[in-house]
Amino acid sequence: MSGARGERLARGLCLAAGALVLLGSLLPLWECTLRARQYPDEPIRVVLYAGGLGGDLDELGHLNQYIGVHLPASMPELHAIRIFLVVMGGALLLAGLFSGRAGRFARRGAALVLGLGLAGVIFVGQKRLYQIGHDRYAHAPIVGVPDFTPPVLGPAQVGNFHVLSLPASGGWLLATALFAAGAAGLLPKRGERRLV
Repeated sequence: MSGARGERLARGLCLAAGALVLLGSLLPLWECTLRARQYPDEPIRVVLYAGGLGGDLDELGHLNQYIGVHLPASMPELHAIRIFLVVMGGALLLAGLFSGRAGRFARRGAALVLGLGLAGVIFVGQKRLYQIGHDRYAHAPIVGVPDFTPPVLGPAQVGNFHVLSLPASGGWLLATALFAAGAAGLLPKRGERRLV
């Protein structure tokens, strides 16, 4: 691939990554599904958006009070996710407009910040899930349910509930954006070697 063609591809991938991040910020990012025998027809769902939670929160709240679990009244990190995604989407779009050495630097920097930021979001999410399963009311009606940590990604058994946490549509778009931004940061290679 020639340097010019690689440059165009890198810029296109970076622009696509920016658009995917902005679109992903508007869609559900993560979903946790809880299945149990007492809910044979429809599982309980918790959905995370950039800026808030949705899903069956009332039903989850009724269940949680029996085992002393409570969702925090305020989760400022959810609003920080929205700001981060909007800023990153704009940064990737801007980085896709530049070419040459400045463009390569901007694309690589944006891809790195996006990757670190998404890793941070996953870390903070797992920490919050740990707190929810461990910082429980001491005088809950049902005792004997041990502390638990639902995974931010993957399956778990919590009491009689089978829990499955997966990216939602926006989360998959962010993963795709990270892949595209990483590829944009690595291109072009051959043309660079010839010019040096």
